[in-house]
Amino acid sequence: MPGVPVASTERRLAADARAIALGGIAAADPARAIRRQLHRRGRRLVFGSVRLDLSREFPPLVIALGKAAGAMGDAVADLLHGVPYVGLAVVAGSAPAPSRSFVTFRGGHPLPDSESVQAARGVLSQLRQTPVESPVLVLISGGASAAFESPADGLSLSDLRAVSQRMLDHGVPIQGMNTVRRHLSEVKGGWLAVAAAPRPTVTLAISDVVGDTPSDIGSGPTVGDPTTFQDALKVLGPARVPPAVRRHLTQGTAGRISENPRTKDPRLANATFHLLATNRTALEGAEAVARRRGYRTTVEVRPVTGDAQAASVQFVRRMFAASAAARSRAPHCQLAGGETTVVTVRHSSQGGRNQEFALRAARALDAKDGVVVLSAGTDGIDGPTDAAGGWADGRTLRRAGEMGINLPQALSEHASYAALDQLGQLWRPGPTGTNVMDLHVGLLAARRRS
Repeated sequence: MPGVPVASTERRLAADARAIALGGIAAADPARAIRRQLHRRGRRLVFGSVRLDLSREFPPLVIALGKAAGAMGDAVADLLHGVPYVGLAVVAGSAPAPSRSFVTFRGGHPLPDSESVQAARGVLSQLRQTPVESPVLVLISGGASAAFESPADGLSLSDLRAVSQRMLDHGVPIQGMNTVRRHLSEVKGGWLAVAAAPRPTVTLAISDVVGDTPSDIGSGPTVGDPTTFQDALKVLGPARVPPAVRRHLTQGTAGRISENPRTKDPRLANATFHLLATNRTALEGAEAVARRRGYRTTVEVRPVTGDAQAASVQFVRRMFAASAAARSRAPHCQLAGGETTVVTVRHSSQGGRNQEFALRAARALDAKDGVVVLSAGTDGIDGPTDAAGGWADGRTLRRAGEMGINLPQALSEHASYAALDQLGQLWRPGPTGTNVMDLHVGLLAARRRS
């Protein structure tokens, strides 16, 4: 039996929601961000008050890390046209690689793999061959934590993969995950900057973490670490992790292993860090598109975090409250961003946090006309799937019932992908080449006059 068809109003709203999300993604485009803020002035690269000298004798070393390594690397290569440089790119997963003269590694994501380790060794080897007079430009984006890795002494790649998977399965917030990662690595937590010292080192970053804290973006390879081994142990608590991991952290807490360099460590004196784009950049771009399409907008200041399903319900409530408070018949757009979590269970099915957000919204929107909620990852990838996320409207729950889809069961089993796929409500824009966390778009149609 065919399901309830999507009404024309909901089809239009869903199309608008996708266009608004694409506007946010475009605003955080890495190449655009670099062209807007990094400039060539003769024999110098200029970023605000920062100057990097370009010399044929001492060519710059460009290191691009993460999902946006391709776009960021190509944009810098354009600026360096006619000037010799050495380029290394460490691309996360299936993200696009640079099309220019870069030696490219393709590291694992969301877990590090052997290529991640090979990439780190390649970068460290190139640094050792780079003259101390040569400037180093590091380009960091989401996915760098897994794609660029070298286990600390006494640890193996399998140790790091096991503890990372454990934290992912238990929904550990990214700040906690990165605290642990920094203390198990010889390239994170400032150690890449130490390896680059005393060369002048400038890092340009696209933030994929709540709060935009430099030490959490790519696990902070070029900045000081504000956390300690003790903090890492607190994140893990009594969780079962490889014995080598707990032994390493315990030895660090006891002072038998040196803490990561701190913010004011003299070895980092020639290293500077600058943000190019954040989730706020994407929200501003999304808001501009929504307004051009005639929507009155509300942009949530606080990032959306916590359990994806609970966050979805709260988002829907805030959307209706904001629309009612405006006392306007104009169509309303509610925008928010952040990064939620999903706590998986044994035998859980395929899905992602944005798909769960959308599917849970279907229940909160049930039987309401003229409303759509879309949730999507700005990198175009939600969990281990080919979708960025999905959308729901007030008729989704009824359509699911007529199609034999049990939404409560799908949510409890984390099978959001299959449910949304059957409903035709997955969004698949493909890899975007950027990553500034997630976007949540809620749209309410114009109110009819009474």
